[in-house]
Amino acid sequence: MDIIFIGGFFPKQFTPLILSKSLLEVQNSANVFQWALIKGLEQNLKQPIKLITAPYIGWYPKYYKDLTLKTSYFSNGNVINSGIMVGFLNLPIIKNIYKFFNIYSSIINTCSFEDKTVLIVYSIDLAYLKAALKAKQKIPNSIVCVTINDLHEFPGGKDILHGFYIKYVERHLVYNLLSKVDCFIVVADKMVDFLKLHYKPYIRIEGIYDDQTDYEFGNTNHDEKNNIILYTGSLDNRYGIKELLDAFKLINAPDFRLWICGGGSGANLVMNRAQEDERIKYFGIVSKEKVIELQMKAKILVNPRNPIGEYNKYSFPIKTIEYMASGTPALIYKLDGIPKEYFDYCYIVEDNRIESLADAMYNVCQLDQDTLRLKGKTARDFILRTKTAKMQCGKLLNMIIHVYQSK
Repeated sequence: MDIIFIGGFFPKQFTPLILSKSLLEVQNSANVFQWALIKGLEQNLKQPIKLITAPYIGWYPKYYKDLTLKTSYFSNGNVINSGIMVGFLNLPIIKNIYKFFNIYSSIINTCSFEDKTVLIVYSIDLAYLKAALKAKQKIPNSIVCVTINDLHEFPGGKDILHGFYIKYVERHLVYNLLSKVDCFIVVADKMVDFLKLHYKPYIRIEGIYDDQTDYEFGNTNHDEKNNIILYTGSLDNRYGIKELLDAFKLINAPDFRLWICGGGSGANLVMNRAQEDERIKYFGIVSKEKVIELQMKAKILVNPRNPIGEYNKYSFPIKTIEYMASGTPALIYKLDGIPKEYFDYCYIVEDNRIESLADAMYNVCQLDQDTLRLKGKTARDFILRTKTAKMQCGKLLNMIIHVYQSK
């Protein structure tokens, strides 16, 4: 079976350069998730797969320093030049035309034309999807599998023109193409209802944990004097950062601390609150290693993203898995996009009132250390047992085999 993974991930050899050229926070969660899919597929197949990427970077000159991205080869594991990073002219709209033609030609040049071919496309961005479907017409015995990680109805971001294009132009073109796709990966079950995809094979892979993370559960270094509450992730206002700050303000206890890591539209608000309240500490954008270090010191990890907003039905906060795998207890809301099985392993905020979030943070921190430790351990065990790359992508390969058998 010839598997070609097409996405917007950053090749490891070029990641430092891409980060240095980016003028805003990159899509790190998308990058991590794509590499986890790649890793899980390769673990199950016991060999590298072919890779094509048109990296998700902002457009020039507002969000990226370079006008062009040059086509380059990169190595996947020990296989030299096994991946292609396609180049494009990095201007709004125009970049998608370049991506379409260059992804399509890269698929044709990479494909063996002899084996069964699987084109796995990450996201339903128009250029990536259309290139794969056009290539499918040329490649005998091929199928296209698409990961639906976001819906065009909820583009997010802060660029109004880009959001308008995604929601009112690209959305219609993309949804018309979905009928030609053979099978799907969704991150939330309700996506299937929304897109009316019940007649097509699909599986849910809401997230994947990289079980090679270099730390051991139990290597904690909790601050015994203070109750440290930690948030790590995007500071986009729609993810509840203001609500978190407002709730913490209601906790009138000198031994409580709120630590925040990340970047986004709410960063200035966080910095202002940190100046007003010495209990709040803002670390900015930090490395994965630093995040792990802080998670080991915190008493609880909080995600203030609440169920308000329809988009929460169709998304899964990837930090849920990251939090649970750390072994430090997590406090979350019951979002529709989170499978019910997760709620047994987390502490839950009961309703959307600011007071309820404040009460939940305070009450959980009052629990004894043995209770918190057991909660964290069972959560971590659940993730390691069911959400590793090999486990999740094994389900994907089973679906692909089923699709071929049904043709």
